[in-house]
Amino acid sequence: MSRYREWWTTHPSGRNDILSIATTSPSHGDEPPVNVFQNVTGNGEIGIHIHDAAPGDQISSLSVIPFFDALPFQTGVDIFMPATDPPDGVITIANAPRGDTARPQVLNIPNWASDVHATSVVFNDYVQAFNTWGERKRAKPSPCK
Repeated sequence: MSRYREWWTTHPSGRNDILSIATTSPSHGDEPPVNVFQNVTGNGEIGIHIHDAAPGDQISSLSVIPFFDALPFQTGVDIFMPATDPPDGVITIANAPRGDTARPQVLNIPNWASDVHATSVVFNDYVQAFNTWGERKRAKPSPCK
């Protein structure tokens, strides 16, 4: 997942980004929300690679994955997200950006199995006043006919 406004994790209280992931899956059980940045100690990450670092252990250790952490502007975190093909649930990713944590950005994606699918999630750099294109269009109709 990425956001071109770098993620902050080590600034004073209230000045950090909060990122959490939860999964619902009727066939594999639900995973409660976890704090992606619990063990991330950098402030310049743009890309975050999230997957079960020890395939098969089905445990979210939240530890930093060394390979990704060694790359510029990136990090990786060990998080288990139950998945299947076809998907039977949802992975919910919530970003509460620094300076505006009262208005989190929430993305829901199907819990596709990663052995046959890849998912890329991109957050807006800043919280926007509209959640959907339809909301924006109703609030500010185009003057063009």
